[in-house]
Amino acid sequence: MCNGADGQDGQDGADGADGTSALVTVSDAAGCPAGGHEISAGLDDDADGALSEDEVDFTVTICNGKDGLAGADGAPGADGPAGADGQAGADGQAGADGQAGSDGQPGAEGQAGADGANGLMVTSAEPAGDNCATGGLKVESGIDQDGDSSLADDEVLQATYICNGDQGLAGPAGSCTSASNGDSGHSSLALVMLLLVALFSRRRPATPRR
Repeated sequence: MCNGADGQDGQDGADGADGTSALVTVSDAAGCPAGGHEISAGLDDDADGALSEDEVDFTVTICNGKDGLAGADGAPGADGPAGADGQAGADGQAGADGQAGSDGQPGAEGQAGADGANGLMVTSAEPAGDNCATGGLKVESGIDQDGDSSLADDEVLQATYICNGDQGLAGPAGSCTSASNGDSGHSSLALVMLLLVALFSRRRPATPRR
């Protein structure tokens, strides 16, 4: 038995009525210790695009879980660049002195110093006056700074006076022709001069060394 030919398509049917939209809302959950979300779903019966309380078909609360245990420390990262130097701190207290080191070897002997200046003594007659009432001898001593073998006024360091003694009373007349008192006085002055020269020679300053 053979099939017949297909018939013509019928007319399109009328459009169906618009369906009701399903809506879902998400809000923060108030009863979760670690926070969470409250999810509400339902049909938008009044087609106003908002899910009202009387349109909610069911509500689900999803709470966040508690924080888990801390994980193991990761490997240390690479060192960062060095920071700038800080300000210098205050100086600490000085430490105790160390033990003294051993003495070093003596140094080489220095060059001989220049010869010192010579001492000079000059004598002159001192007339009767303030220094010697009956006259006497003036002895000046000093250092020959300019080396001219002459004691200048500015080179005199000390002046000493050897005064004649007062004239004694006249003795009785005699027949002896011995030396007079005046001659004895000159002999005494000569003896004193010799003693001063000897003393000054002993006290002549030693040649300084550098």
